[in-house]
Amino acid sequence: MSENVQTFSGKVNVADNLLVGTSHFFVDRQNNRVGIGTSTPDASSMLDVTGNIKSGGTITATGGFSGDGSGLSGVNSDSGSWVNGSSSNIHLAVSTDNVGIGVVDPDGPLHLVLPATSNYTGFTYQSGDVKTVFGNTGDDSTNTSFVQVYSGVSSSVPDTNSGTYHLALQPHGGNVGIGTTSPNNSLHIYKNANERTSGLFIEKAEGGTNAAALFFGVNAPGENPGVAKAAIFYERNLVNGRGDLKFCNDASSDANNVSPETADTRMIIKNNGNVGIGTADPGSILDVHGASGASIKKTAPTASTGTYNYILNGPRPGTTSSGAVHFINGSGRSADGGTSTYTIRNDSGQLRLGSSSYTTLFNGNHLRMAENDNSFFHFGPNGTWSGELYVGATSDRTGSSALKSQVISTNGNLHLDAGNTRHIYMNHYRGNYIIHAGGGVLSDDRLKSEEELITNATDTLLKLSPQKYLKRRTLREDEDRDPFIETGLIAQDIWYDAPELRHLVHLGDDANPVDTKPVAPVDGDIQQDPDYSSWGPNEASVNYDGLIAYLIKSNQEIYEELQTTKSVLEEHTHSDLEERLKADLQTTKTELKADLQTTKEDLQSKATLEDLQTVKTQLQTTNEQNQKLEARIAFLETALISR
Repeated sequence: MSENVQTFSGKVNVADNLLVGTSHFFVDRQNNRVGIGTSTPDASSMLDVTGNIKSGGTITATGGFSGDGSGLSGVNSDSGSWVNGSSSNIHLAVSTDNVGIGVVDPDGPLHLVLPATSNYTGFTYQSGDVKTVFGNTGDDSTNTSFVQVYSGVSSSVPDTNSGTYHLALQPHGGNVGIGTTSPNNSLHIYKNANERTSGLFIEKAEGGTNAAALFFGVNAPGENPGVAKAAIFYERNLVNGRGDLKFCNDASSDANNVSPETADTRMIIKNNGNVGIGTADPGSILDVHGASGASIKKTAPTASTGTYNYILNGPRPGTTSSGAVHFINGSGRSADGGTSTYTIRNDSGQLRLGSSSYTTLFNGNHLRMAENDNSFFHFGPNGTWSGELYVGATSDRTGSSALKSQVISTNGNLHLDAGNTRHIYMNHYRGNYIIHAGGGVLSDDRLKSEEELITNATDTLLKLSPQKYLKRRTLREDEDRDPFIETGLIAQDIWYDAPELRHLVHLGDDANPVDTKPVAPVDGDIQQDPDYSSWGPNEASVNYDGLIAYLIKSNQEIYEELQTTKSVLEEHTHSDLEERLKADLQTTKTELKADLQTTKEDLQSKATLEDLQTVKTQLQTTNEQNQKLEARIAFLETALISR
């Protein structure tokens, strides 16, 4: 194949378009376009190359560069930029592998500089219709950087967008630091500034009674992830953002979030400074509400046993020290009352217990000690006599000590005991009369009802058996004091021999006397006591004051009897009296004989045991009357003889 080769020197003038091959090289003379690898060069380009371009020199594009740059390589300096228009550029710093957008000397892998007047512009990352925007919000004076995730809108202005999404920082773990490059917790906020206003600010753009909150939740996988069971709420309830701080938790085992309602509020700090625990409306600086078994507990578990646990320390108004204190000693501290002692003390004055209506230092409805055998107050020993006094509901505190006395209650009985071998003085220093309500000294008729006149007092007193005896002090088995000599009556004799005086006998606890008097071991020997086990383990007592009325009435009866006898003696001579006595005696004998005859006839006509018992009683009564008559006659005869 031969080649047609033509050689030209100088200029070659082509009047029309020039085409080399089918599309190897094309010159469009009419439109000033050149195509390499194409016979239809792009109308907007002077040179349109289809295929690769290889240059052993420099390609200079003074008018700019257009295209995706995917085939660009071999850039060997930091002086070039990709320019779009006249105000922005993208600079590739190949020596540092940095890219600058809006800056020709990027100081990082990607350095983005926005114009100072830009608003809500920045870097956007988009996946589907969800966008993540990094940008700022204003000019130099108000610039604030932001990160916002949203969808469904075309604008990149975050505070006017809808359809916002969550933003997750470190979703797979790790810490987040604000103001620090080495955060040591999930969120670490640090500010190196000597001021007291830095921190975490949670604000809600809302009026009314809405709340801003910090929520807490600890949920195991499969429970209720994302459910907050505790929170700190700041609830607005006054103008200018004022309100209350609430500490809340939800105790329900469900998927409900905690709320600032009263049911979930455990503690509240009111706008006025009052603190409430268990109440949402504290009425004082600290107002604690709780169930009946709830308590306020202050512990010091790691403190030394040689010190004390302060529970309350309240200095006086206007001071910062001294005042009232409450504390408990450790088991190794002997000061302030001894080991493990609880102290309530006023270091600046007196201690007062009671209500505002009392003026004494210690007063109130009642003051109660422990409910056991050691429930007592111990006074003394005093400085002058070393005497001690026990007052309370307790067992015996005197022992054998001569310096200890007591006023105590055991099983309801009141014991007033002097020290061993000591005495009880009443009105020793002051006073001259004792008024009491125990034995009838208070005798106002308005206090009494169902009054009855005492009769036959002399006969009643004649039933009693006054004795002299040696008496033990108590029936206790541990009684070791010597007995003493006393004169008086026997409670059991009064109970059985003169039952009309039983109201003067005070039975001991658990006493239930049998109906009939127990028989003495030796008849007539008063030193041999019968079996009185039915009288219980405690002593019986006699109200001797109650016998005074019977003694008075007996004296009145004897006086009347003497007056009658005196009148008879004055009105009649000895012979008259003798005749009268004989007549009276004869009449009495006749009456007695008739009574006996009647009784005999009754016995013959009665057949039942009950009737016989009645007749027996009548005979005993008749016999007693006969004895009284004979005694009266003997008395009168003696009187006549002495006259």
